[in-house]
Amino acid sequence: MLCMTNDDILNEEEISSLLKTEKLGKSIVYIGKTTSTNVVAKEKSDMPCGTIFVSDIQTDGRGRRGKSWISESADGLWMSILLKPDIKTDEAACVTLVAGLAVCKALRKLTGADVLIKWPNDIVLDDKKLCGILCEMSCKEDMVRYVVCGIGINLNTEKFDDEIKNIACSVKSVTGIELKRSVVCAEVLNCFEPLYNKFISTGLGGIISEYKKYCVTVGKEVSVIKGDNKINAFATDVTEKGELVVRYDNREESLSSGEVSVRGIFGYI
Repeated sequence: MLCMTNDDILNEEEISSLLKTEKLGKSIVYIGKTTSTNVVAKEKSDMPCGTIFVSDIQTDGRGRRGKSWISESADGLWMSILLKPDIKTDEAACVTLVAGLAVCKALRKLTGADVLIKWPNDIVLDDKKLCGILCEMSCKEDMVRYVVCGIGINLNTEKFDDEIKNIACSVKSVTGIELKRSVVCAEVLNCFEPLYNKFISTGLGGIISEYKKYCVTVGKEVSVIKGDNKINAFATDVTEKGELVVRYDNREESLSSGEVSVRGIFGYI
């Protein structure tokens, strides 16, 4: 059953029963309330690759660039995936694009809605933010030890605080559909694993064309924000390194997601 009919209990057995994966989600750690599933995942990084950490409530959820992520209710899916890819540190940022594509595909499949990606990894619907993704890594010299991929999806939230109501949405607030968290969790993992495996074997080039198919940023005028400076540009492409290519008046530049923030000229996207 896809839709929520009663109180939505995050059910580890139900998640497992819906999985089609070989590794992801074979170990599930459930915490009723925690500061952040990413924090727990990093503390338990000795667990097997593919372990997922899920929680009903996060009291200190975080997004990119130190921003807070409000997740103090069971109206959304708050989860982290522990990954141990054999890649160099300069490739780790690509994992966040893999995650974004996986979430986008999962939500499109479950809802039929026109879910899209705002580069690099925000998931948007109806021009508002539906999901945030935060990947954090630990490394040894130039190689990755592990990556924790945190995913927060607004599912059944009906009202948002005044400061974010113009830029945030949920599946229910846009489509009217109430999704069970266990179903969404399993579908995200089912979409994630083949994309992740292709990335590991071929690099981001193996999935970049599909990523760009759903990337709402490409082909739009954007504001590039570097520190206190903001300059308008036109987004033309996403490279196989996960960089956004933008064109200014007389030059092009490839932007790393760790260096800049990109917003739409007239709104969030």
